[in-house]
Amino acid sequence: MKKISHSYNNHTLDYTIRHTADQSIWNEIFVHHEYRSVYEIVINAENPIIDVGAHVGYFTLLCRGLNDTTPIYAIQPSPENNDLLEQHIRDNKLANIMQIRSALFALSWSQHLSLDPDGIWNKIVEKNWPTTVSVPTITLHDVCAQYGIEKISLLKLDIEWS
Repeated sequence: MKKISHSYNNHTLDYTIRHTADQSIWNEIFVHHEYRSVYEIVINAENPIIDVGAHVGYFTLLCRGLNDTTPIYAIQPSPENNDLLEQHIRDNKLANIMQIRSALFALSWSQHLSLDPDGIWNKIVEKNWPTTVSVPTITLHDVCAQYGIEKISLLKLDIEWS
């Protein structure tokens, strides 16, 4: 594991990178700026930002660095990725980020999540395999109802399906 500090918009945030898959995602966001087309939307967001498939929170932290106040909802089903997402939020002392440990799905209940060794290609599968865990699922409608969200400024989706 390695630690990286990155500054933007007068914020310096610390990130943990576990392996080459995390490094690749970090590079997409902070080196290649693949989300630059939404920077202005994030900066000017008055309504919540929802990060579906938040992984370990790199995009979530980018959004918080660009906008100090807008609520951010980070939805991530993988237990291991969620643990690092939680650590990133805690270590950077970030407020107003709600972590939702679920998979976005057509129904709110539970499903089998196939776990990829690198944690980036996890996906919902129909049957329980040796490399699966049971995870709660939630609909976008239920996320909005549960948190009182009436409007969304940005919905980012980075999810896999079987």
